[in-house]
Amino acid sequence: MKIDTLLKLFPILGATVSIQAAFAQNSSPCSVLHNGTLPQPCSHASSTPMPQPCDSVAAEPSNRWGVQASIVEGGYTSLGLVNYGEHYSFGVTLAGLVKTNGSKSSFISPTLFGGPRFKIKENTYFAVGLDVTTQFGKKDGSHISSAVGVGPYVSIEYYFSRDFLTSLWINPYFYERVKLKGQNTTTHKFMTGGIGFSYLF
Repeated sequence: MKIDTLLKLFPILGATVSIQAAFAQNSSPCSVLHNGTLPQPCSHASSTPMPQPCDSVAAEPSNRWGVQASIVEGGYTSLGLVNYGEHYSFGVTLAGLVKTNGSKSSFISPTLFGGPRFKIKENTYFAVGLDVTTQFGKKDGSHISSAVGVGPYVSIEYYFSRDFLTSLWINPYFYERVKLKGQNTTTHKFMTGGIGFSYLF
């Protein structure tokens, strides 16, 4: 599936994840006891069992660092360092391109992202924020004098497990300006984005 097709399905995927999370939460969130064992009674009240925490509660994020691999619009792949908290997320990713097709392009593109996030269902978060990126190297055979890109994003983030997080985001609008050979080229992009997979420590 191409990334642009995936982005068009963003609202449907987001709704599906939310519905599945809601069903999972409503169908007895603590039906499976911790480690498959019976709860142990309190030492001072043997008649009142002390339940163990649910796995879903244990999976809640608390300022955790991780590594992220992602695929963005245009088919580029990137790697980065990310941090997810209960009410925020931010990170730095690095993508690169080496292409020879008439004129050689070889550049790296670091990106900084961040913003608030909001819990909408068990293990499912909605996030908004800002992407800021630049480029270093050569593009179409010419040295990149300067480059800047900036745009807002919205994202659905889902915890498949305590340590594994996937996120799907779109940039409703993205502004990019690149200076080559003393000339500035400005690009306005709409509805771009990508999908990322993070392993949290």
